Amino acid sequence: MKVALLCSSYLLFAVSFAFASIEPAVIYDGSQIPTIEIYQMEKLKKDLREQLQFVDFGKVKQRHTKIKFVKFKNNTNHVVTCRGATFTGEGFGYTVENFAVEPGETTAMKVSFYANPASAVGHKTGKLEIRYAHEEPGEEDLFNIQMKAQVYR
Repeated sequence: MKVALLCSSYLLFAVSFAFASIEPAVIYDGSQIPTIEIYQMEKLKKDLREQLQFVDFGKVKQRHTKIKFVKFKNNTNHVVTCRGATFTGEGFGYTVENFAVEPGETTAMKVSFYANPASAVGHKTGKLEIRYAHEEPGEEDLFNIQMKAQVYR
């Protein structure tokens, strides 16, 4: 009876340890992403395309999340207001709150990639689409930031 109790206690400890060792991890990636500089409306789309092709999360182990920060600098004479964002692609996202950036000011947005344990190993792609407004009241536009990551075990 003592042997059975001892074995079951050891098994419970081993199972608990195994589950504790597979906790998801959050990694704040220190690599630099260029600041997106926002210019006047007519130049904006061309400038944004040239400045930032994609956010690369690099290699991300299954069950881990990698977070990066995308910075925006307002080089216009008007307040630029984020009206929302949409993430597409498996694992890409983050809660994005509306924000306003005063002329000459900079703000940052968190973006993340979560490597789901059920997800296939390999390359993942996604997109962040940000709606923004400035200059004329009620005038909105959007731009896209491509995202990529590589999932491994």
